[in-house]
Amino acid sequence: MRSLFLTNVLTKDRSLEPLQGLLALETLDVGALFPDKELIQLRRALPNLKCSWFDLLDRYGSTRAGIRASVKKALE
Repeated sequence: MRSLFLTNVLTKDRSLEPLQGLLALETLDVGALFPDKELIQLRRALPNLKCSWFDLLDRYGSTRAGIRASVKKALE
């Protein structure tokens, strides 16, 4: 599997750990339902994975801060 789209999926434990074994995964889309620490761990496990949340983490330090900045910009 190279692409995975789970935008409306929430796990009971809010973990992305099971995805760490998908070594061929190139693209991931998930909703804003997972903690930053889960995204960070997934990125470490799959460094070539593309996920828009990784960009927000890099730019703003957290997904919540990135979402707030995006909403603020949209309202200007």
